[in-house]
Amino acid sequence: MNDRPLSSGEQTAIILAAFVVSPLLLLVLWFWWRDTSPQRAKGVADIAKWFVLAWLILFGLILASGLIAQFSRLWN
Repeated sequence: MNDRPLSSGEQTAIILAAFVVSPLLLLVLWFWWRDTSPQRAKGVADIAKWFVLAWLILFGLILASGLIAQFSRLWN
């Protein structure tokens, strides 16, 4: 058994996959249901809107904290 911590490349790949796959899944479900079940498609679209908004806010917070950390190193 290969019991070792994740490398930074593996961590990045997992984060990107988690970030990309979920919106794509919502898009696939929307395409799947848009003609056969419009109400489900609308529900998926509503979820996708909130999901994307939440991820944008989270990404903005991560970016802001990274920038703050970089500038605090410059000032010290």
